Amino acid sequence: MLNKRRNARFDCNKKARLDWNGVSYSGSVINMSIASDGVHLCVHIEGLLPDVNLNDDCQLCLLDEQAPYSYSYDSKVIRVGTADIVLSILDMHSVYNDLT
Repeated sequence: MLNKRRNARFDCNKKARLDWNGVSYSGSVINMSIASDGVHLCVHIEGLLPDVNLNDDCQLCLLDEQAPYSYSYDSKVIRVGTADIVLSILDMHSVYNDLT
């Protein structure tokens, strides 16, 4: 089947935490796409979907057993689905540097 997407999409399954309005939501990054305007991550939220809106700012932390929460990503909501949120990554911060 011919892929008509303009941007490459990569499937993944990485545990994540979405922080929005002072509340944390558990989920998983299910795919990533690279577009002309940056990197977009589709995050599937476990449980109730937060009441986010387009262009809301939030933070995303990818969970890694080897180095938990080593980086956080400033993000902007670019799409909201039934149980998924698509984020555009704006900036990346080392959590360890923030703690010193």
